[in-house]
Amino acid sequence: MDFESAERIRAVTWLTVLAAICATCLATTWNELAASVGHGAVPSVGEALVGEDERPSAPNFERRRFVSHDYQQQFQRFAAQSVPVRPILVRVHNEVLFSVLKVSPRPSVVLGHDEYMTAQAMITHYCRRSMAFYKPLMQQRVEQLKALQQHFEARQRTLLFVITPTKMARMPDKFLDHVDCPAQRAERDSIIPAYVEMLAGAGIHFVDTASLMDRLRERGVTPFPIGGVHWNMLGAAYATNAVIRALNQSARRPLLPELHWTTEASERPLFEDGDLLVGLNLLDARAYPSTRVIFEPLAACPSGKLSMTVVGGSFVVQLVRALSETQCIARGRRFAGLTRGYFEFPPEREVATGPLVLEFVAPRLDADVIILEENENVAARSLHVTAFYKLTLGATPRDQPHSQD
Repeated sequence: MDFESAERIRAVTWLTVLAAICATCLATTWNELAASVGHGAVPSVGEALVGEDERPSAPNFERRRFVSHDYQQQFQRFAAQSVPVRPILVRVHNEVLFSVLKVSPRPSVVLGHDEYMTAQAMITHYCRRSMAFYKPLMQQRVEQLKALQQHFEARQRTLLFVITPTKMARMPDKFLDHVDCPAQRAERDSIIPAYVEMLAGAGIHFVDTASLMDRLRERGVTPFPIGGVHWNMLGAAYATNAVIRALNQSARRPLLPELHWTTEASERPLFEDGDLLVGLNLLDARAYPSTRVIFEPLAACPSGKLSMTVVGGSFVVQLVRALSETQCIARGRRFAGLTRGYFEFPPEREVATGPLVLEFVAPRLDADVIILEENENVAARSLHVTAFYKLTLGATPRDQPHSQD
């Protein structure tokens, strides 16, 4: 290649780079102007980022505020989201961190062995477990549940307390090499067994689906997805049958038939199986194996159709979906964290968004069956269980409760 050809290629390269920079600057300026005058559509390159807040409004320029920290942050967020190629740049950056450096692009998501993911909050709570801290809380919770059970039994209602799992506590082998976990294994793994022993000793109607996940793994069943924070539908199906058996035993008569299902493999995450994965905003969707559950039709309801109220955190979403497959629920109500949202099922649909006032919640809690869920991540200290206890027995909580799981 002669000197003139080399110079020509260099000039074309620089002109291309300059043109790209100019085009980006022009598009960014256009986006900023469009946002300033309230224009809805702004050009961008690449798929929108998941989990990002709505586009911030253009900051109002005031000379006295120009050097303030708040104004600078507001302008920085506004300018960054005006860059049209930002979504693709973020995804490239996240893909390099994830695929090359094996690091999670989001601090709230922890990456373990075999690309298994969990939430940082789950690790934090699991690795700080202490019997000295939990024991008095568990004793208090057992007394509350005992009072609630007596209250509902006197009204011919069936109350069931359900402990749901976390991926971190049930699959610690996937994450412990990647995190700092100061709590000793004997300490952190003794909390739920001690809780279960207290509940059983007090005669509480309950089901421990957290320990059930351990037994499923021992049988070769995978109850948690790779890229999700909750159990998969297969784990939820097994948990639902445990709930149904416990309900029938508590009521001393068959209320609901047990579920039967078949499974088929899927190469893509299903439903909530990829909620953490999607939030990482990677370039390419991962083909993680997943299990599709196909429920079989059931016979007639043994006790007719029932009304049901479910109060709990995010793990009950799939539980409710599976319970609906019995076709024996005439009227179902689900409260997310008691006041964070109100849903009716089957089929599930959102009726009211939170925060809900307690005057709205209280008259809708009554049902033939009440399921009260508590995730092991916040065992004996979930705000919605405490609030449910106070609301049911007449003591109004000071604050509007929200689920912590």
